Parts: sequence; C-alpha cells; structure tokens
Amino acid sequence: MQYFVRENIDKRAMLIAEDGHALSVFDSVDEAVATCIVECRVAPLWIEWSEAAAVECIDNDCVQQALSRHCRQH
Repeated sequence: MQYFVRENIDKRAMLIAEDGHALSVFDSVDEAVATCIVECRVAPLWIEWSEAAAVECIDNDCVQQALSRHCRQH
C-alpha cells in the first residue's frame, strides 16, 4: 500500500492511504512522515503542502526554501 501526507492550513498534517482514507492527524508534516516510515515501513509517496507555507515567506529564496521545507526563518 502507498501513502501520502497532506498539510492543512493550520500546519497539522494527515496521513492518507492510497484509497483516500485518512488514517491519522499529526501536529506536523515531519511527525506524519516519521510515523509513516516507522509504522507503515514505507515513506509517503508524496507530500501535499498547504499554500500557506509558501505565503509566509516574502523573498524568492525564502519561498523556495519554504516549499522544500528548509526555511530557517519560519
């Protein structure tokens, strides 16, 4: 089975099975990914980031970092 993670606007994240069933809600994407790896023994196929993650940053470099989740400012 494959899984993906969807980030909500409030920065919480849902772990979702390939059939669309939401398995659990976590406080962060990192927590959802870690749980998927440990409990499901596979990394999620993809992560769907909320648009709010990119909006927080103002300059282009920071936006790119936010999209890749390596922004050190936020």
